[in-house]
Amino acid sequence: VRESDGALLWKAPVGWVWTTSTPDGQRLFTGTVEGDILALSTEDGSILWRCRTNGGVYPAPAVDDQRVYTGSWDGCYYALNKETGCIEWCYGTEGHDYRRGGGPDSAAPILWKGNLICRVMPQTLVALEAATGREQWRFTDPTRDGMSVTMNATPSASGDSVFLSTSIDHDGMPCGGRLLCIDDATGALRWHYTGAGGWTGSACTRDSVICGSSTEVFVSCLQTEPGDDGVPRVIWRTRVNGICQESIPAIHGDRAFLLCADGFLYAFQ
Repeated sequence: VRESDGALLWKAPVGWVWTTSTPDGQRLFTGTVEGDILALSTEDGSILWRCRTNGGVYPAPAVDDQRVYTGSWDGCYYALNKETGCIEWCYGTEGHDYRRGGGPDSAAPILWKGNLICRVMPQTLVALEAATGREQWRFTDPTRDGMSVTMNATPSASGDSVFLSTSIDHDGMPCGGRLLCIDDATGALRWHYTGAGGWTGSACTRDSVICGSSTEVFVSCLQTEPGDDGVPRVIWRTRVNGICQESIPAIHGDRAFLLCADGFLYAFQ
């Protein structure tokens, strides 16, 4: 649609799309529940290429100057040449079968300092070298050993840290939302904060990280660097009228915007 007035410019019959699409110059990258990764022209919606996987494509694609990266319910992450759609590498989990190990779901991968940071299996985050797909480190939540932990939210990054949300899966519902900060070079835990996170992801400024909660009715803004005692510092914490589902704050200028399960879009200073 046209930005100025919302008028329809084109529509493309690509199939059942669950994921957020990612624009990049004259291309738009997306995925379908049927298992296709596609590149479309932003000018007229024509399909430039299509790559078929063996499972539904749910996470939003990440794009750099050479490749587009996304995951499939076949248990794999794919790096495709963004001009041609040819697969340059594939990283598989648990025998390439999401039914046995879990894999890419709503949590989208992010590109950070030459690595693709992405969820594999419900409780594990990995850093893959973007050029080759080689695993650099992997992280599981050490604060809840033995519990049924899920991390189905897109991570964020700032400075030397990656931030991710986890929760305890209780019969399909999240409990005990937690935001964790890990070292982006090693995957070592730096700090954690209970009361933010869960199914919702975070967003960063240079010095702060903002996150809603799937288990509490608060939105929290924390300093990315902890105090001398290792405890994260709360900049502000605002009550809202519902939990956050699979939503991520959007930061623009001096405001952060977040969708809430109470049916409202909130703007925070």
